[in-house]
Amino acid sequence: MRLMCDLSLDYAAMSESLGIDFKEHFAPELSSLTELEADGLVRCGENDLVVTDAGRLFIRNIAMHFDAYNTVRREGRFSKTI
Repeated sequence: MRLMCDLSLDYAAMSESLGIDFKEHFAPELSSLTELEADGLVRCGENDLVVTDAGRLFIRNIAMHFDAYNTVRREGRFSKTI
């Protein structure tokens, strides 16, 4: 996904690029960002997701919410984040 490079996601562009309804497909992941949004690390809009300046330091942690392999993680497979 473009999140780590662009520090934002445009839902319509991602829907077109992936051939899915992005908001519907990633609804659980988007709803899991509420705590990060409350901390001021991301801004979740109706049509986009934007990583704030403070969130740039935690981009790997933010992107992990969209990682399909994160739920089946085995110890030692990924490097540790802050």
